[in-house]
Amino acid sequence: MRPLLLISLLLVACTPQATATPAPLPTAQVNLSESTPIDLATYRDAEAGLELDYPAGWTVAGGETQSRGSYVQIASWDPGPGGISSIPEGGSVLGIAIYLWDPTGDLDARVKMRRANFVDSGNQILAEEELLVNGERTVRFHLLSTDGSETIIYLLALGDRYLELSGLGDLPTLDAAMRSLRIGAASQ
Repeated sequence: MRPLLLISLLLVACTPQATATPAPLPTAQVNLSESTPIDLATYRDAEAGLELDYPAGWTVAGGETQSRGSYVQIASWDPGPGGISSIPEGGSVLGIAIYLWDPTGDLDARVKMRRANFVDSGNQILAEEELLVNGERTVRFHLLSTDGSETIIYLLALGDRYLELSGLGDLPTLDAAMRSLRIGAASQ
């Protein structure tokens, strides 16, 4: 798996601020479990104790584990054995990253740091909201880069680690997948 796409998703902020501002993403525009018939698959991480649903036709494209974190990507197309190097027209990628970061268990500090990262890198924050996802306090960002691409990011504490879900592409479907997150369900 090439970390190029992960780096571009996580550092989507590396471009100057765009001048055009699209309308903010509607909240929960799509519900994966209740929308027009769609087959679902479930991504499970038993070690982290989480799972979420995504469209069954998508491909878990792998990831990496390092000393301070791990990630996996789920793509709306099959990127093949070489992994994700770019996103095709109309493609979507859901990133699931788990970080061990200091201070641990302090979502407010993590959000403050990430917000500063986004702004300092030139991203425009179109929306920021706090919500509960499966009973877990979550902060959701909707970002815009100069190339016009939009990303949604969910941040939450996961014990002494942090979970960061990111999505680029079909934002309503990605948003619904992120909202399907279940903590503690993966061991069942």
